[in-house]
Formats: sequence, C-alpha cells, structure tokens
Amino acid sequence: MASNSQQNILRSWTLADTILEFYGYAPGVADALPKHVHEEYQFCFSVDFPGEYYYRGTFYAVPTTSLSVIHPDEVHSARDVDDRPTFSSYRVMYIKPEMLQRLASEIGDRATSYPFFPTPIILDPDLAHRYMRLHLAVEEGNSALEQEERLLSVLEQFMLRYAEIRPTPRAIGSEQQRVRRVREYLAEHLTENIYLAQLSELVNLSPYHLSRVFAQEVGLPPHRYQIQLRVARARILLSQGLSLQTVAEQTGFADQNHLARHFKRLLRVTPGHYAAQNSKIVRDTNDE
Repeated sequence: MASNSQQNILRSWTLADTILEFYGYAPGVADALPKHVHEEYQFCFSVDFPGEYYYRGTFYAVPTTSLSVIHPDEVHSARDVDDRPTFSSYRVMYIKPEMLQRLASEIGDRATSYPFFPTPIILDPDLAHRYMRLHLAVEEGNSALEQEERLLSVLEQFMLRYAEIRPTPRAIGSEQQRVRRVREYLAEHLTENIYLAQLSELVNLSPYHLSRVFAQEVGLPPHRYQIQLRVARARILLSQGLSLQTVAEQTGFADQNHLARHFKRLLRVTPGHYAAQNSKIVRDTNDE
C-alpha cells in the first residue's frame, strides 16, 4: 500500500482532534509499509485497490471498497498484493481513544470501556458511503455543523454495527424548548460557521444527544436545517438583484459553488437562473 513514486499524494485535514488523510499512489510495483503503531484508532477505506494487513499475528485480505479498523497501540503493517496498474487511493481517519469511549458512553447512557472491534475488515457499502461523505465534507470545506454531525454518525454506526459490545441507544424524550432555542440561534447567526459544541453548550446537551433530539423534533439534522435557512435567505437576496458572490457571503456559504450546489439540490434550479427570472419580476412589480 505504499510506493516510492514521486507522484504519490498525501493530503491531510483536521476536524477538532480528528485527523483525516487521503493517500494516492501512482502506478508501480507492489510495495509494503513496515510494522508500526498508532496512538489512535485507525479507520481506513480502500477505495479502489486491494491490499493486505498483518495484524494481531494474522494476515488479513483487504478487498477493494472495504473498511478496516486498527486499534490503538497495536502493531500492524500493510502491503500491496499486486503491482498497481493504475492510480490507487485510500481514505484514513485517526480517532483518539478517549473520544470514541466518550461517544460510546453517550450512546448507551452509561460508562463503558474503549470500544473493541473483533473483526478488522468490514464490508458494508452503506457505512463506506457514509465514511466517504464525511471525508468529502471535510475536504470540500463544508460547514462545521455538517462535518461534526457526519463524524458522530459514522463513529456511531461503526460501534452499533461492529463493536464487540454494542451500545444500546437510549430512548430520547421531547426537548421542544431546547430545540426551539437552537433553531432560533441558527436563524440569528445565519452567516456564522457554528460548531456543535456551541449549540450543545447553549442548551446543556452533549453534541451527540443534541443531534438526535434535534433530528427527532425537526425532522432534519442541525446542518440541514441551517442550509435550508440559508437557501431561503438567498432566494430573497437574489430576487433583490444582488450578485451571486454577495449572496453567498451574506448567507454564510463558503463560496458561490457551495451556494449553487445546495440551492439547486433544494429548488432544482441554479441561483443564476432563479435570479434572472425573479429579479425581473420584482423590477416589473416595482415599476407598476
């Protein structure tokens, strides 16, 4: 899973204490990484090329599109099983043990030890899709809310599906007042890059429980609700004739591309097309 090629790529992003990495390897002869350890849990998605792990005294085949989990401080190595005829890539994520333990405790509403995953190789297309969506959200610079919610969701699903002792999610009651306060806060701070920690501190709930109760009460997770508020505001500003760049800036989107993607996803038309039609309607109305 490594190469000496000068064309190899390694990109890295951080999300709070979490490190996410993209490894891209150019075509070349099969290679291997030496034995090593990490202080964190290592999660990996083998996007488009198979490999092999040596882990816990056993060799494990790592098929294409498989996920894998390596525990903290456990010696392991990785190698290609064949020469790479085309470019190959992997998506890696490092999670601090304390974070995963805390989340497991929050899910089951009781103290727990560090989660243990008895099977290091996982074939789960749905979870792989969620994992990729998380990486792309971070890579593309999507909102902090979206990045954090996707991270919590991915880790939750790893534990609920594959941990040896799987936490049982506690029932969540109604939190209408707290959810209402969060909705008001999101509307009042429309352009800000809000973090889950801010919202959880606002209503005295953990980020994980806040995400759950908000989705239960509203029908959408916080980041999707935030996007809908921003798109609704963008419609008004576009109708007033403001430029796409100005609208993106005044609605909290990172740039025009982010505005266009979410606007079209929700309304099925581009912001430019919407502006061309509706700003004219506003002008005609004002002329009457």
